[in-house]
This record gives sequence, structure tokens and C-alpha cells, in this order.
Amino acid sequence: MVKQFRTPSIAALCAMLGIGLFGCGGDEGATEESPADDFASAMEGLREAAEGLASGERVDPVDFRELQELLPEEVAGLRRVSREGQRSGAAGITFSIAEARYEAEAEEEYGSIEISVTDTGGLGGFAAMGMAAWLSVDVDRETDRGYERTTKYEGYPAYEEFQSREGDIGSAELSFVVGERFIVQLDGNDVRMDDVKDAAGDLPLRRLEDLSRR
Repeated sequence: MVKQFRTPSIAALCAMLGIGLFGCGGDEGATEESPADDFASAMEGLREAAEGLASGERVDPVDFRELQELLPEEVAGLRRVSREGQRSGAAGITFSIAEARYEAEAEEEYGSIEISVTDTGGLGGFAAMGMAAWLSVDVDRETDRGYERTTKYEGYPAYEEFQSREGDIGSAELSFVVGERFIVQLDGNDVRMDDVKDAAGDLPLRRLEDLSRR
């Protein structure tokens, strides 16, 4: 079952800011911290990020309703079955997110894709560094079941991961950043990676670029 819509949390905010939550197999020398320690560390990171915003340019995020309009009724042959959006914030950092879920119409068909578009405009000049944790790393790893890598999608910095369940069918993720501001993430279940990339191709990415310059 595909995970439910991702509600932005402290962990999600920290991930956008690149505060040490990106995992690439673990660090043998790392020590285990309690949930309380993790939360305290996350809040401290958010406090420092908010302080960094004080001297930077502040950009209000696009209304999530406008982002919802960018999520079409159909992608890669899958029909949109739900859509939602919200404006969230913590520690002086505000962002907008719109999400939609797509599923096959026929019962005998399978596959679903969830798409989210997040505007980190509220991060201002801090955004380029903190939008997505994988922006600051270089990953290229393969196993018998799949792979993960940092790459490019249509010229945008991107991250993709695929885990096979049966041949070229499995769970697939594609994330990329548009206009140094918008994080686009696609999560597919019982699909091919090509299906997820086709879905990304159905999004009006040029309109996102225009919004980033507005």
C-alpha cells in the first residue's frame, strides 16, 4: 500500500534544510540518540535556520491553491483520485505544499503515483542550500533489488530510487528541484520508473519556473 499523504513535520522541515537527516546506509561511527534528543536537535537546527533568514531576502510561498492547479487530472495514464494542499510553518519558516494521488481506472490494472509540489519560498536566500538534503551529496548505488542515485531530470538536479518487486515493477521515487525553490516529488507503487518519469513529464514545469521568477 502506498503511504498516505505526507504531512510536513519537524523532520520534513529539517530535511528541506539539510539538517543531517539524509541517510546513505548509515555511519558506523554514529551513536544512537533518543527520540527526545532527535527532536531537540531538530528544533535547534530550525532555530538556527530561522536566525539565518533574518538577514536574507524573504519570499512568500505561492498559495497552495495555485500549486494545486499544476496537478493535472491525469498523468501517465493514471487518473487523479484525490488532491489536497496546505500552508505550514515552524520557527519562522513557512512553505506551501500541494499533493495529489493517481490510480489506474480499471480494476484489473494496477499502479499508483503520489505527487507533491512544495514551495520553499519562505526560506528566502537560504533555500538554495536547504531545499533538499540530497542536493549536497553524490549518490550512485545499486543492489540486486534496485538502485538510488543523484542525477538530472530535464536539466533539473534530481534524485531517483527504485526497489523491484517483480522484474521492472516496484516502488519508484523521483525528486527534483525547479527554479532553486520548488521541490517536486513523485512516489510510485507497483509501477516502473519510466511510468514515474512519464508522470513528471505531464506536469507543467515551465509554469513552475515562471512562478519562481514572479
